[in-house]
Amino acid sequence: MLGDVNPGAEIVAGGDIMVWGMLKGMVHAGYPDNEQALVCSLYLSPVQLRIAHLLSRPPEGFEAQPSPEVAMIRDGQIVVETWLNGRPPRR
Repeated sequence: MLGDVNPGAEIVAGGDIMVWGMLKGMVHAGYPDNEQALVCSLYLSPVQLRIAHLLSRPPEGFEAQPSPEVAMIRDGQIVVETWLNGRPPRR
């Protein structure tokens, strides 16, 4: 997707979700059970982030990093890492 996903907006996909902008709404990648799916954004600050059956919310007072990030499932939990060199981190 090109543009921002604002609060109140929701994206659901069976595979990866890539937002070339700010992600501040709700997102569910890998619906319903694709644990290999990724969520990538230039500014990752969703209200709610789901990948497959897992759910994550940012902690209170969370400040998003002003750099591209990618969320994925690793060892049974959602992790977020900086997206370097135009490629998502390895699993």
